[in-house]
Amino acid sequence: MNFQAAAIDVGFGQTKWAVRLDEEIITGSFPSLAPISNNNTVTTNLANFVQRNTIKVTVDGDTFEIGPDVRLAMGSSNSGRALSEDFPKTKNYKALLLGALFYAGIDRVDILTLGLPVHTMGLYANHLKDILGKEVEVNGRRISIGRVVVIPQPVGSLAMFGSINGSAINDGHTRLVIDPGYVTTDWVVSSGYNMIDARSGGRVGGVSHVLKQIAELISDKYQGGKLDRIERIDEAFVTRKSFNYFKHVISQTELAEYLSRSTQIIEETVKEIKTRVGDVEDLQSILITGGGAKFYEPIVRSTFPMNDIQVLDNPAFTNAIGFLLVGESMKRRAEKNG
Repeated sequence: MNFQAAAIDVGFGQTKWAVRLDEEIITGSFPSLAPISNNNTVTTNLANFVQRNTIKVTVDGDTFEIGPDVRLAMGSSNSGRALSEDFPKTKNYKALLLGALFYAGIDRVDILTLGLPVHTMGLYANHLKDILGKEVEVNGRRISIGRVVVIPQPVGSLAMFGSINGSAINDGHTRLVIDPGYVTTDWVVSSGYNMIDARSGGRVGGVSHVLKQIAELISDKYQGGKLDRIERIDEAFVTRKSFNYFKHVISQTELAEYLSRSTQIIEETVKEIKTRVGDVEDLQSILITGGGAKFYEPIVRSTFPMNDIQVLDNPAFTNAIGFLLVGESMKRRAEKNG
């Protein structure tokens, strides 16, 4: 399909996309896992011989498997997840980006909006604008791309908030947006839509660090060896279901106990945010977004007891939707200016 604007948010944990069909915004996601393709395994359901929901994406000679069922393609030693700060320059990142273009159903897009952590904008923004080109081929589909725009990730959530509370955000009040991701936590202080650079920033410290601590607590309790697949813990939190660790069933109640003992990294991160933001009496509100919102909310509330704290609806997708709104706004301005 042809779109005037589309948005992709390639995170360390999940890759999200957003497009508009008529008046409805459609979103989707899949894990940010890009294992090298194994051509020998093709099914997810042996009884019905149903092909798993993944695609093959080739980047610079390497073929990766991408998609919602990608965990079924993972080997025992390589999850295909990249957690280094130079993630946007890896083949994995590009494979995930191309996969998102495919799953979003895009044949042509005039403006494609992407995001980066605040502290890496200067390092990788120009690189992301250059890696796609005007046309790419993904899983046999040729996709045409017009302009690529890169913005700081929390600005997407600010744009989403502004679309719902337009009159409020145009009042010039100062707001803090906290965006805890899988590996990094970013924050933006803005006056209206204007980002205040000196009070904004980001740091390594996100959901994956909490999950690793929980994995260590589980391993220590049951003496079963290192629990490397922290994705299983993440999935348990998302689905609110138990999971097996050898013969042991780790319930939601037990996970909640481990989470309460694994908040040091969150506390350190929120403390740094408060230090970098400075005096907070001018903040009209603090907005929490991102996939880690549920982990961070209690500590943000206790750290900023005098401020109005709001968790944005559907926080895992607010950045992607906000990216789309930014792209649509740029498209309208371009058409207006001829």
